[in-house]
Amino acid sequence: MGPNNVGKTATFRDVQKNLRGHSGKIVRKVSTVKAGGESEVVAWVDRNFKQNPEYGYFFKGWGGRVAKADIGNHWRTKDALGDLTEFFCRVVNTEERLEASRPADSLDVLTEPCEKPIQSLAANTLIERKLSDVCSQAFGLPLLLDRWSGKMIRIRCGEIPRSKPWTMPFLKEVRAMPRLESQGDGVRSFVGCILESVLAPHPVVFIDEPEAFLHPQHARTLGRLLASDRPTGRQLFIATHGIHVLLGLLDSPQSKIRVVRLRRDGDSNPTCELKQDQIKNVWQDSFLRASNVLEGIFHEMVVLCEGDADCRFYSRVLEAVFGSDSRTRRPDVMFTSCGGKSRMPLVIQAFKALDVPVRTVVDFDILQNGQDLRRLVEAYGQPWRDIEPHWKKVHGALQNVAPPRSLAQVRSEMSKLLEGAKGTHLDEKTRKDLMDCLRIASPWAAAKRGGKSSLPSGDATAAYDELTRRLSCIGVFIVHCGELERFVPSVGAHGPGWVSEVLHRDLASDQELNDAREFVRDIVGLERDEKGLSASTT
Repeated sequence: MGPNNVGKTATFRDVQKNLRGHSGKIVRKVSTVKAGGESEVVAWVDRNFKQNPEYGYFFKGWGGRVAKADIGNHWRTKDALGDLTEFFCRVVNTEERLEASRPADSLDVLTEPCEKPIQSLAANTLIERKLSDVCSQAFGLPLLLDRWSGKMIRIRCGEIPRSKPWTMPFLKEVRAMPRLESQGDGVRSFVGCILESVLAPHPVVFIDEPEAFLHPQHARTLGRLLASDRPTGRQLFIATHGIHVLLGLLDSPQSKIRVVRLRRDGDSNPTCELKQDQIKNVWQDSFLRASNVLEGIFHEMVVLCEGDADCRFYSRVLEAVFGSDSRTRRPDVMFTSCGGKSRMPLVIQAFKALDVPVRTVVDFDILQNGQDLRRLVEAYGQPWRDIEPHWKKVHGALQNVAPPRSLAQVRSEMSKLLEGAKGTHLDEKTRKDLMDCLRIASPWAAAKRGGKSSLPSGDATAAYDELTRRLSCIGVFIVHCGELERFVPSVGAHGPGWVSEVLHRDLASDQELNDAREFVRDIVGLERDEKGLSASTT
């Protein structure tokens, strides 16, 4: 998996090139392990692929073309398989899956090798029943293999007729059922993918974008089936652009699943493997399970924010920044939230393990609690000791600017507010005044509204600049003005209401949004050494 244009499909083609004896552009070398002698290979090919007695072996559909006498020569090759590649390795793309749903010639399943998956289905009633049950659950469309249509066999859609089999009423009812090839591409691709992955004789099957034409729930069902119904001894390689196939694979009780992310770095295509337990840690969190966090795997960069309103605002500002220049490619950035600061370290660690560049945007009050900031820093794999001295200077300066008010002061002010209230119930104005009183009781309430400007000039401001420089080098960005709403203080709303009102402005040129545009540029345009803080600050 990975973003677009990183080489997922090209990887499949390169593996085949290597097996034929040629080096690929992305995959430079493939090592194979062969078991069995030449006679066993010839017998295996003879069982699984159709032959043309006049010209030697000639395989169409599932196979390639090679003379029987040459099979042993290709098998003796040290690493490559040469012309045997098509018998051992198959790439199933969208066209192949749709083709698999089409009718095929009838044949004697006891004596004739199959050319197409639908022919193998005729010899496997267990798979036929399971395929029907799955399609019935997914699409409300049970399937029946029509073996009674003369020279062709085809899949029809609908319940098995209740008439007595092989009677004329039965045959007429079957003939009247809709054909699978007349259904939509989603159903045909779904069925074709299962047929190819389960019934093809090839030990290695590559499936490219199995989610094509499918709704998310169907893609997830397909992923689960691909993992659970994989025949023994068969390797499946799946290239996907969607999270739902991955989630289906993880839903399966099968444990032999490896998740590899590709990305592009100039002319190279680095890879990184994500361990299953790391994905499941994110997936088992009830909040994250209902979010779109894992979809970040398919983007070039993820920006993690505190709330959905923040994501919406920063995303639109990014569009405005890059949308005005048609010559500049907009970065493939996903903005997402994870329900507050507490879950951020978990998500950061997951993305880091997958080699997904992740930036974190937090409000100014992250500086209030050293533990919260420390967890973020360590989630990026950086030592807290490099950050702590600068944080302590900033934290101490803010505490001294507005020392915490005593309990007696707060009690006195709240008593005055309550005494001045009218009526028998707490009115809205008094309620807001009481809340403001509690907020003012903390020096961090004012700091969050003022941000960097709350700091005294001199050493405190210098410490803050060094702190934020170090944090940005590892991927943590603090909102310098305090919080999201302070980017445009002339709008008095808060949260989603504030965002909705601000987004009606001209985000590309409104002068009041200059700081917001620069902040977003800093986030997505930052170039740093992902290996560590020391390298990026040398």
